[in-house]
Amino acid sequence: MIYSLGALVLLTPLSLLIRHKPEKYGYLPDGEANDSINNHKTAPESLQTEVDITAKQALKGSTFWHITLALTIHLIILLAVITHVMPYLSTIGFTRSYSGFIASAIPMISITGRLGSGWLGDKFDKRWVATGCFTIMGLGLLAFNYVSHEAIAMIFPFAIFFGIGWGGNTTLRAALLREYFGRSRFGSILGLTMGMLALGTIIGPLFAGWVFDNRNSYHAAWLTFACFVFIALIIVMTTPSVSNHIQSIKKQ
Repeated sequence: MIYSLGALVLLTPLSLLIRHKPEKYGYLPDGEANDSINNHKTAPESLQTEVDITAKQALKGSTFWHITLALTIHLIILLAVITHVMPYLSTIGFTRSYSGFIASAIPMISITGRLGSGWLGDKFDKRWVATGCFTIMGLGLLAFNYVSHEAIAMIFPFAIFFGIGWGGNTTLRAALLREYFGRSRFGSILGLTMGMLALGTIIGPLFAGWVFDNRNSYHAAWLTFACFVFIALIIVMTTPSVSNHIQSIKKQ
């Protein structure tokens, strides 16, 4: 009830501040003012050459599937950990209040990853930023696997690394799609991606629960997810560059 009332009070008026395309207000997408833009009547050269790929073209290319599959793995791992972090810590002897504190600390720490990956993605190739986020996330998972009363300190690298990796790739999701596929069909392409990513939100928690039910332990699940991270790293690193991607689209 508190969350729903808060959403009504805070989010409804904030939603009224959202604006449509920046050109309508005399700005370029990156925020640079341009007086020549007025209700789309005149488009600057930078926008005329902007990436413009249809959803059909995106589905035919390998780049879309590289990005979508990597992000699906991200959500498989994320939802599994978020769903089972408190049960897991309880099974190894931590109190419910301590488990709740760790569960709430992870999304707070993810803010660092969200801000940091956005800044880095503006300065460096987003593929390598995503690779770094997956690597950090994988280190967090390995630390999570070895958390115990004897190794309680492992909870800190888990929360820090996993939180940063989670937040980083969450920010890069839209940034990667925008960079590779442009703005004109962004809604359709993002919708297709999110629809497929929904599978990850189902698979991850179910798999982790199934592992615990059959082994009475979560360790095999965390190690499996760490292997998934390695697969995601390969997928991201083998994603074509933006220039190669655009050339391949033009050849279709």
